[in-house]
Amino acid sequence: MIIPLGDNLERPNFPVATVALIMLNVLIFACTYRAELTAESIKFADEPGAKQQEEQFEEFYGTWGCTPNQLSEGELIGILTHMFLHGSIVHLVGNMIILWAFGQSLETALGSFAFIVMYVAWGVVACITQCMVDWSSEIVLVGASGAIAGVIGGYVMLLGYSANIKLLFLLFVFPIRFEMPAIYVGGIWFISQLMNASMDVNGTLSGVAWMAHIGGFAIGVLTMLVYRRQTDRILVRGGGGKLFFHDRSKMEQARLERELAEAIPETPAEFASGDVEIQLQPRECTSCGKALDSSHLIGTCLLRCPNPDCGQLTYISTDELSAGVS
Repeated sequence: MIIPLGDNLERPNFPVATVALIMLNVLIFACTYRAELTAESIKFADEPGAKQQEEQFEEFYGTWGCTPNQLSEGELIGILTHMFLHGSIVHLVGNMIILWAFGQSLETALGSFAFIVMYVAWGVVACITQCMVDWSSEIVLVGASGAIAGVIGGYVMLLGYSANIKLLFLLFVFPIRFEMPAIYVGGIWFISQLMNASMDVNGTLSGVAWMAHIGGFAIGVLTMLVYRRQTDRILVRGGGGKLFFHDRSKMEQARLERELAEAIPETPAEFASGDVEIQLQPRECTSCGKALDSSHLIGTCLLRCPNPDCGQLTYISTDELSAGVS
């Protein structure tokens, strides 16, 4: 058994959305776990009320899970709620381990709100993909694996070429820890889903919705193809070779400042000598109206608005400057 533990990336913030999703799944399972045990224990029991309790249990999963034939008739609630239900502790723990391993860094890159929106959307698409195999099926779909498959696909497309995944290989009682490039981990996982789906496309033999995994992974990849240049943070490599996330907006600001500095004409000799004080007639920031003067110069011909909520850069020509003896 191979268990993913996380990656080798440095994250500047706590993965709030990932932890919230894990806690929500665990909480919902804890609330239904007693009912599940009761239903299993009375399944073949011959006692008063046993049949009624079993029917109530099946009705709960039938209502909040997603059944293809019900979805085709317009019953939509299950397409959202199914991804927060799990059939067993093993099902829950397996999904949450993978969500923790891949979700943290993807959330850091996307931002918490965007991550949650995409997670739910990926789960919906994954569910529809499985339902498309047989719209008349009465098999109830539950579990977060379709949405998590989207997380894996998004991670591989956005970070897979840079990050390594930390893995734990349990060889009998001997744990072996190692790392593998994320692109290989995701690729191997996806190929395994294709192979399993080719032998059990409906999931009736294994009880696993293989096509939901494939659909979730595919939509995760496609989403990142479109969205990868609009993420909140971008992955960069530091001087020591370590990978860490940096705010995209700050990097864009720094790039703009470099481009503006390169576009500024050569400084006239009287300003470059350092023997004169640069003077500028007061003016206002065109963005927020804050007063600007020579004290706000960050370059010979570049002003930065002192308003911390603005910070707009304004280019001025050398004709607008005057010099006084310093």
